[in-house]
Amino acid sequence: MFALMEMDPLPRKKKKSLAEASSGIWIGRTLLLALFLSAQHASAESDRAWRQCSAFMQDLAADFHDSTAMHKESFETKWRNELATSPPGAPDAISWPNLAASLRKHSELARSEKVNVTDISYALDGMPATKADLRFCNDKRAFKKYIKRFEEQYRSDSDALLESFQALKDLFPLAADEGVLIAAGYVEGSVGSVELDRKGNLGGTVRLGPFRDEEFFQLLKVRSGTYRWERMEVGYGRYFDFSDAGLSITIKPGVLNYGGVLSLTLESDIGMAMIDDRAAVIIDKMEARFPDFLAAMTLANALDPADPFLSFYLDEQAQRRNAPDSAP
Repeated sequence: MFALMEMDPLPRKKKKSLAEASSGIWIGRTLLLALFLSAQHASAESDRAWRQCSAFMQDLAADFHDSTAMHKESFETKWRNELATSPPGAPDAISWPNLAASLRKHSELARSEKVNVTDISYALDGMPATKADLRFCNDKRAFKKYIKRFEEQYRSDSDALLESFQALKDLFPLAADEGVLIAAGYVEGSVGSVELDRKGNLGGTVRLGPFRDEEFFQLLKVRSGTYRWERMEVGYGRYFDFSDAGLSITIKPGVLNYGGVLSLTLESDIGMAMIDDRAAVIIDKMEARFPDFLAAMTLANALDPADPFLSFYLDEQAQRRNAPDSAP
């Protein structure tokens, strides 16, 4: 038996009215237009930021170039003026132009000019290269200060070289009771200064430093007498006293005095100092940097005046230099 059931008619899809359809199309077009205008605005803002940053970098690069070029010209003029004069009382065997060339060769000036001037100028000339570079223009004052540090470092290094050459010339003339000390050493840690005190005399203290994990090698004019490395200052009123450690040297007048190699080590609250008799190393350094001094002045051992090594070593070096060429 079959039962007949009346089925509900299928629902018909409702047609949108013309007004409803037009409204949807208008909303879609408005949204697209808003997105387009927003993208255009963002692009315009990005282009403006790029142009402004580029103009800032160009001005900064020009100022940096002009300032460093002016300082370099000033330094070279002072350098030439120093070469044009010889100090009174200096030995004739010392060639000051040769000494200046050697001093400059072993200085940090060439590296400093490359790192702090040439490389920075090249970087500024190419900025902004990518969108990431725009961040440097967010705080223009801070970025200017950052770039200024490179210029100041170059100035400091070039001025230090000039002062080093002037200090060599200031060694002469030597008074009757004055000699030249080769001060050499190594420092591990941060040391404010190290004092070399003339025993039994007031006002005879020589101070070197500051140092920070570095080697030092310089010539000093000092009065004759017995000296001792007395104390090492490390800042904040702290110092280490070495006056009883027997780190003494004896300076002779009118000669070049080798005082050994001073080693200073600072680790936390422990300070250490010692002198090594490394004459061969120091003589090699003198021959490389200040050869004219070895030719012009007698070399004396301020650590042990009776030690014959210096005379023996210098005689051997002279014989090798003067030996005829054995090559066929």
